[in-house]
Amino acid sequence: MIRVEPLISDDELAHLFAQSDESMDSESSIQALDSHHVYMKFLDILLSNKSDLSVPTLSPDSQRLLELIAVRCELSNPLTVGQACLLREFGCASTIHTRLNKLQMTGLISLDLQELDRRKKSIKLTQFGKQYFQTIEKCLTMALKRL
Repeated sequence: MIRVEPLISDDELAHLFAQSDESMDSESSIQALDSHHVYMKFLDILLSNKSDLSVPTLSPDSQRLLELIAVRCELSNPLTVGQACLLREFGCASTIHTRLNKLQMTGLISLDLQELDRRKKSIKLTQFGKQYFQTIEKCLTMALKRL
């Protein structure tokens, strides 16, 4: 199935860039870098620090789902379990529930009842989940500094 709409709108993406501490000058200099080299350096640092992340190995789909959850939390617009179940690229609804349960059991996410509609659960990063992404961000920063 080909997704017609992006998972993150252009406005949400612009909002994320606006929140960034990066100035436009450093952003344009990053674009001038060889992106393949930066990415390979990032992977090298990330893999060498994998034991520091202290989370179980996630399947690629669970990792992508966690990344989407993190982006939506950063935008202050967390996914609900119902919305996640509609994301067919991650599998059927029962598979997505299984992935969410695994992420919750590892302590990376929490499922919180919404105040206005107690039938809905918002998916949010836990403190451990935030630390996980902070570690990845440090690896990316190190890769950019080593160029």
